[in-house]
Amino acid sequence: MGERLLRLTGPHRVLLLSVLVGVVVGFVVAGFEQVVAHWLLEWTLGLPGWPRGLVPVVGLVVAWAALRYLGRGASPATADEYLHSYHDLDGEVVTTVAPAKVVATAATLGSGAALGFEGPAIYLGSLVGGIAGHRFRRFIAPRDRRTLLVAGAAAGVAAIFKTPATGAVFALEVPYHDDTASHAIGPAIVAAAAGYVVYAAVFGFARLFPITGSSPIRATELVGAAVLGLAAGLGARGFAWCTRSAKWVNARVAAGWRIAGAGVVLAGLSWATWWVYDAPVSMGSGSLAIAWSTAPGRAVGLLVLLAVIRVVATTVTLGGGGAGGVFIPLFAEGWLVGAVLAVVLHDHSLVYPAIGAAAFLGAGYRVPIAAVVFVAESTGRPGFIVPALVATAVAMLAMGTWSVTALQRRMRLDRIDRLMEETVGAATEPVTTCAVGDPVAAALAPDRAVVLCADGRFVRVLDRVRLRAALAADPEARIADAAAAEPTAGAPVPPQTTLGAARDLLTGPGAHALVPVCAEGVCLGVVTAASILARTRPPDEVEG
Repeated sequence: MGERLLRLTGPHRVLLLSVLVGVVVGFVVAGFEQVVAHWLLEWTLGLPGWPRGLVPVVGLVVAWAALRYLGRGASPATADEYLHSYHDLDGEVVTTVAPAKVVATAATLGSGAALGFEGPAIYLGSLVGGIAGHRFRRFIAPRDRRTLLVAGAAAGVAAIFKTPATGAVFALEVPYHDDTASHAIGPAIVAAAAGYVVYAAVFGFARLFPITGSSPIRATELVGAAVLGLAAGLGARGFAWCTRSAKWVNARVAAGWRIAGAGVVLAGLSWATWWVYDAPVSMGSGSLAIAWSTAPGRAVGLLVLLAVIRVVATTVTLGGGGAGGVFIPLFAEGWLVGAVLAVVLHDHSLVYPAIGAAAFLGAGYRVPIAAVVFVAESTGRPGFIVPALVATAVAMLAMGTWSVTALQRRMRLDRIDRLMEETVGAATEPVTTCAVGDPVAAALAPDRAVVLCADGRFVRVLDRVRLRAALAADPEARIADAAAAEPTAGAPVPPQTTLGAARDLLTGPGAHALVPVCAEGVCLGVVTAASILARTRPPDEVEG
């Protein structure tokens, strides 16, 4: 394999590896789906009403135990791990916690908790892509490791939903609020196609939400789409607040309390929905709720109540430490919001539920293109695209800057811009510290900035020119004889200061020659224009 890769050019190597990643991801996701959805979840949903309501808390306990002991305190994040690896680790993945996360997601989803399968699919896909990037690192440039990470995530989404275009677009869109990972378009496409073909070969090519009938585009549909988009955007904003709050609770509340609380709420919701809806519509990712809402004659009140129940179920599952995704939960919420409007307008075409799903999903995850494409692919109704675009655009405006994940970045940055977001630590130069009674000769020995300290705490930076003049006049001169504040030294900054902020102090109005970096009164060093410039030199890269 290695010799064949060496015969190819860099882009061709990445494309070939992306196909390989897609194939592996297709098999991995298919295996996960078989075990969790077709064995565990079907068994859970087949239980009688009372025992079934107790299963989710068992799943949360197993998930906590797996993350706590097998993963040594790993977080339940899945899709967020893809964003963390993409932005912060430059395509590297942490493989040591993978078994714990797989067990945690299997326990959460298999027990019927209200999260989606796309979370583990994205995680498993990016894991395979990251491993491939590390395994074949000598055949590709370092920047291409992130490309293979994107390819793996695209294959995961394409496989789990049987939507290859959505998989590619979602993996490209989700890392940023207002940008895309466009450097990985080709690899994402081929990996998504490969993952889809492998997965569909196992489970068939049927659409996820097949819809029959026509959907003519009239002015009423477009006006309704705009109204629906506003409702979906505001709803997605509330959903995002709920999910972030749930993650906050999961990180700060003791495991026993949050798991017990989540178990009581999830059990209560399961029993209540079985009594009200004659189906466990609070459980699972949301497909049961969607199926219930599509039957004719549904009351508006019950649809609104179901939408609220689904938000509570997803929020509580996340707060209890459940591991899974929110892609389908977002889709289901939008579907229910659209179903409410459809009932009010006496529309039976399912156009409003479909475009509501697109708007809610697109705004919640900030992936408008992927959301619209997903609705078209998963329903088989490309005629929904135009009203879905209108609804999603309005929803994005109503959403503002909110998102269900805090790990998205606003836009793609070049290497220098990304470097400016780092802290000053790597650009901090060492200093010579001295007290007022020390000899000047000792302080001037190394070619470093000289910092005056009292009782170990930073006082000021000294002027080396003045110190050299004092030493020339008297070889026995002491620091006290020549101590003066360095006129070109800026005020101290903490070590968490970004390089960009330090650069502004060194180059902006009232610029300084150096800036001291201090923590709790102790000087850690100084930052200069030269030390920042040294950080901008590109590392040696392997050319493809």
